[in-house]
Amino acid sequence: MTRTSAAALFASAFVGSMTAADTVNFDTLKVGTAPPGWTATQTGTGAAKWTIEADPTAPSGPNVLKQSGTATYPICLKDDTRIKDGFVEVKFKPISGREDQAGGLVWRATDANNYYIARANALEDNVTIYHTINGRRTEKKRTNMKVASNAWHTLRVDFAGTRFIVTYDGAKAIEWDDGTFREAGKVGVWTKADSVTAFDDFTYGSGAPAASQRAAADPTVVFVCEHGAAKSLVATAYFNTIAAEKGLHARAIYRGVSPQADLSINALKGLREDGLAPPLEKPSPITPADVDGASVIFAIGCTLPKNATASGKADSWDDVPDDQGYGPMRDAIKRHVERLVDELRRSQI
Repeated sequence: MTRTSAAALFASAFVGSMTAADTVNFDTLKVGTAPPGWTATQTGTGAAKWTIEADPTAPSGPNVLKQSGTATYPICLKDDTRIKDGFVEVKFKPISGREDQAGGLVWRATDANNYYIARANALEDNVTIYHTINGRRTEKKRTNMKVASNAWHTLRVDFAGTRFIVTYDGAKAIEWDDGTFREAGKVGVWTKADSVTAFDDFTYGSGAPAASQRAAADPTVVFVCEHGAAKSLVATAYFNTIAAEKGLHARAIYRGVSPQADLSINALKGLREDGLAPPLEKPSPITPADVDGASVIFAIGCTLPKNATASGKADSWDDVPDDQGYGPMRDAIKRHVERLVDELRRSQI
């Protein structure tokens, strides 16, 4: 595959889905009552309290949806939603809570005990993704991010097929692949324990994703090297940095054919000395979900699995040196990345 065809493939990710959106701002609903058309309840025990309340700080005043009870996991589901692939977004303000101060989003919910959930927590300063099966919540991934109490934030999840992307205050926080809940389900909001949280501008939409079922949030470049610890890491760090600087709406991830246990110390040291904050996820193998979700896949000095080669998305960079140290490796990768970003930017125009 030439770089031009890689750019064309990548550009096609931007037209894979046209998503219609609906927004609920709660402003016409009666204060002091539960929102009509929603199932206001909880997972587990306790007594959640979901009510419409006035809030002068609301992003679109005058009203918000507020959770002020105490339960294992308060949850409020929009009854008339049934979305398989699409997005859900909300503005939330964590107000108080000794055990938890959280705002969360739910998608593909079959009921109050089975769903995916992403939440941001002001007591822990992190964003986390889970699934809840038969009322039991299991953490899958988390990212440390500042979540201020008594301030409005925006949480969003884009979901298509098995790929989920969580965005917090405009920054990508988590991406995760999972196939537990594959069918369409309800969307809604969520808190935990004694968290008093206000929600506003609840927005959701569905749409048919591209054939690869990549998430609509960002097209994806997958960089692959033998051990998933150095070359692909450096390519990912430089691609994401340069793409952001040049306004390219894209993301890169790194994978290995035979991943080693930890990231390369030399690569991490070199990236930090270059002034880049490297991603810190441990090396992981390229999976069928990675291939399905990729816009384009670059092999850097390695042989890709057959399914990746057969996908029609694969290209290779075979001139990156193995044995000359970090500098020459970085320089070769950076030249490729800069050319790729420029070509992909042109494909968006």
